Amino acid sequence: MKIPSQLPQFTKETVLLIVTGLQEAEFFLAGEGKLDRVGGFRVEKPQYSDREDFSRGGGALVFESGAKFEARKRLIWQDFRRQFKEQLANLVRAHDFTAVYLLAPAPISATVKALLPAALQKKIKRTVRGNFFKEHPLKILARLSVQ
Repeated sequence: MKIPSQLPQFTKETVLLIVTGLQEAEFFLAGEGKLDRVGGFRVEKPQYSDREDFSRGGGALVFESGAKFEARKRLIWQDFRRQFKEQLANLVRAHDFTAVYLLAPAPISATVKALLPAALQKKIKRTVRGNFFKEHPLKILARLSVQ
């Protein structure tokens, strides 16, 4: 899509925008006044039929714990890392990026940054903490130009 003139045009640059949520990511290629989605994925939560956990109600609150919940988080994160690295490796082979912008929720922004190859980590121009995954790509560019 064409980038409106009031937003950064990234002329003479090949920019990678990485926008992640807690279980999903999208990759955008920006340059010469254009912005295109070049990849993305979403990790689905595994569903379990058994309830091997400990649950205790306390008024309106329900406290839950157990191996099932920790295993689910670990599986989701492992799958996220695997898919992120695979798609990023394909993009790095296909493009020579001159700059990287990373938008990720605060709890995982440092971890996502660590998943980037060292060469891309050096090219990070800005990291914005927050979950902007569902925002329109042009709104994301507007957010980058304001901050």
